[in-house]
Amino acid sequence: MKKRATVTMKNFPIVAEPQPIEERSDDWHEQRLSGIGGSEAAAVLGYSRFATPLDVWAKKTGLEESDNDSPVMLRGRIREPQIIQEYANVTGKTIYKAENLTHPEYPFIHANFDGMIPGDRIIEAKTAQAVRAL
Repeated sequence: MKKRATVTMKNFPIVAEPQPIEERSDDWHEQRLSGIGGSEAAAVLGYSRFATPLDVWAKKTGLEESDNDSPVMLRGRIREPQIIQEYANVTGKTIYKAENLTHPEYPFIHANFDGMIPGDRIIEAKTAQAVRAL
């Protein structure tokens, strides 16, 4: 029997089934292909600047290769541990690596948080870059 993880963010409970899968492993890639994650939700709904619903469909059906990092994405992934550690230093909070989560009623809904403070908040580490003038 799987344990349930509850993360509360501004009185909105997120209850999901943790999936202990090593990030970037074959199982991790397979899990990402089996449903819609947070980074794809905006695209599916037509709100993303980076992808369309057709792009998501093409990746999920294998018509287009998925999870190729752009240089900006790679830089963000490399810096993620330092960003999370700095947040922990500034806030004094202990941050835990979040497991892959799958919604218990809708198994096609997935979430991969960068970190979490159980019972308090989820952590998403982001980097920024200067925009070059044209």
